Amino acid sequence: MNDAEDHIRQAILDRVNSFIDLNYKGAAFPLWVIMYWAKMGQAIQGQNLWRSTDHWLTKHTDKSARRGAIDECQELLITLGWEVAIKTPRGGDTTTKFACLLCNAMVNGMVVDMIMQNIADCVTLDKAWA
Repeated sequence: MNDAEDHIRQAILDRVNSFIDLNYKGAAFPLWVIMYWAKMGQAIQGQNLWRSTDHWLTKHTDKSARRGAIDECQELLITLGWEVAIKTPRGGDTTTKFACLLCNAMVNGMVVDMIMQNIADCVTLDKAWA
């Protein structure tokens, strides 16, 4: 898919409007079809993170004091919008980029950078931290 996206960018510059899939002889597809499937792939990955989060929360639910917090997390997860724009110091981020914080997936570099920047800002503003 990444290779196709690279070719699409060049094709747009070359003013190409469609492509031919050799598996479907005689059919020309508009260029947006490739970008659509790329977005669908991203949506599937995000959906898998959400499912993983719900599964993790359900698995770790017990009768302890954590129960209330886990129930609250599950309720909030249901209401969390998909690809909703959120205001961050970096600018235009979306809820999907933060999905890794809601499950046991690896945290991406963007999130680590934002956390480190927040710590640096706190240290700069509050001399007691320095």
